[in-house]
Amino acid sequence: MKPAGSAAGYVDGGWWPRSTDPAGEFPGLIGALRSYVGRVSRVAYNLDFWGPVHRKITVDGRVVRCEGFRTMNAHTVTAIGVDSQRVTVLVVPPDTPDEIAQAALRTAAGQGNTAAVEDILAGNGVRPDRPTSAPVAAGQAGEAIPNQRWEDEGGHVQDGPRPHERVR
Repeated sequence: MKPAGSAAGYVDGGWWPRSTDPAGEFPGLIGALRSYVGRVSRVAYNLDFWGPVHRKITVDGRVVRCEGFRTMNAHTVTAIGVDSQRVTVLVVPPDTPDEIAQAALRTAAGQGNTAAVEDILAGNGVRPDRPTSAPVAAGQAGEAIPNQRWEDEGGHVQDGPRPHERVR
């Protein structure tokens, strides 16, 4: 995360999740961002980058609302606290090589960084391979299935510490 008093920009820091499974990844991010926004009440993300998740997840005994948008940059996640304070983090794609991902995280967290998300990624050699528009998946019998997210879809919240969480 950027130090206090840093220049405003497109992102407040960076995050390198292990997967695009929000049920597995968001709880760790929410915990890591607590010191920046207090108790997190909502997480906004791009529907086309992330897999399905319940609209409400429980993290540390508190309900957090997950709000997916197709219009949001695929490589950002915004956490909003109960007092409406918010932070937006750059999301480095999970399959990015270590050295490249670390460079992107350092840039995103740089005190003077005001670069756009795409410029941070490209400037550090990250090649995003996920679409930012709504894809349509083919069904078993060849029919089109819209990429929809419903409250009853998704995984489960993982309990316990996430020692591999990579937030900067």
